[in-house]
Amino acid sequence: MSDKKSVREEEIDLGALFSLLGSAITRVFDFFKGLFMSLFNFSINVLLFIRKHIIKIAVVLILGFTLGYIQDKAKVKQFQDSMIVQANYGAIHQLYQDIQYYQNLVSQNDTAKLSSIFNVSVGEAKSLKSFRIYPEPSNLNLLNSYNRFKLELDSLVAENYTLDMYQNQASDTDFIYHNIQVEADDAQIFSKLTQPIINSIESNSRFVERENLNKERVATKNKFLSASLTAVDGLRLVYNEMLLKNSTNKKSLDGTVINLANTHHNTAELDLFNTESRIYNKLERLQIYQLENSMDIINVLSNFQYLGAELSDFSKKAYLRYPFIGFIILLIFIGINSLNQYLNQYSKS
Repeated sequence: MSDKKSVREEEIDLGALFSLLGSAITRVFDFFKGLFMSLFNFSINVLLFIRKHIIKIAVVLILGFTLGYIQDKAKVKQFQDSMIVQANYGAIHQLYQDIQYYQNLVSQNDTAKLSSIFNVSVGEAKSLKSFRIYPEPSNLNLLNSYNRFKLELDSLVAENYTLDMYQNQASDTDFIYHNIQVEADDAQIFSKLTQPIINSIESNSRFVERENLNKERVATKNKFLSASLTAVDGLRLVYNEMLLKNSTNKKSLDGTVINLANTHHNTAELDLFNTESRIYNKLERLQIYQLENSMDIINVLSNFQYLGAELSDFSKKAYLRYPFIGFIILLIFIGINSLNQYLNQYSKS
């Protein structure tokens, strides 16, 4: 009897479960059906609205496009160019200040001062529209700057200092390579800006003194390593001559003595070889340093071109903005008119 009762209870539980599943599926289906119908009704209403106001919409879009196109054609073209530099001996801070100073002169329309700084005509100076400097956005710049920064840290601190930590904490002036970007109305003025920008930094006596000291330090180190290498070669020559002279003048009396002499000879040769290898490695690192790190105050990696590239930002094109603005104004006008009609009908009723 108890077995039949348990079977009946299981059947009831299964029936309730299937009933719940069926109702859940029905609710999901009804949800998507309602969503589809809402989208369908919305699309129909949009089409009805367009059909009702198609002439107004077409007139506004055509008029906005025409006015925007005329303004874009009448507008003076702007050009842009940039150069990539590496500043040494702490000159990057001065470079950032100089670029900001040029931007301030542009904002103040001080064409006379700009003309004097860059040795160009007042008309050419007037064509300058903006100056900007920022770190070169490349992974190589980030990695090289990070590696250089780690060399200045304590070994224990450097071991735990990650690339992400450096990226989050570094300021713009901490990077190695920097991009100087200029915008102007004159496409041919950019090549005239390079030398004045560099000269304003390289004429600073403090940076010149640091440059000369660094060059003297590198030259002295190079001279010392070359002299050390020559001394090691001379020492090996003298040592070999002494060994040769001793081997011809002395007779071998005991095999053990000969073995000890050979052992001493091999150890001395190995010491000379290791010393020479260390000097060669230092010379090689010094040469690599000179190749990869320019000793100039400002190292230009990529110069301004003779002709700048025309700025073509579609988001700033008037023939795209005016139709959009006109369409928004039309929607507002239609909405206000529809609201007014509804209020009139409501007041009459």
